[in-house]
Amino acid sequence: MHLSATEYGPYLQNEPSPLHTTTIVEKCTLKLVDEYKHMLCQATEPLSTFLEYITDVQELLEKCHPLGMFDR
Repeated sequence: MHLSATEYGPYLQNEPSPLHTTTIVEKCTLKLVDEYKHMLCQATEPLSTFLEYITDVQELLEKCHPLGMFDR
């Protein structure tokens, strides 16, 4: 797979070979966050308000179980 030929290329270009899966996940997450921020900046109401509502996940993360289950 040649990630350098995709939109992920700029995010992975300075990483040493061989690429580890954790590095790929970290850089893909960074790209997703950058794209989300760009979309938020370009959005108009009511989408911009909705996007702001779903960005704060800290409260949800605190309630999450390490195996992905919520406490009851």
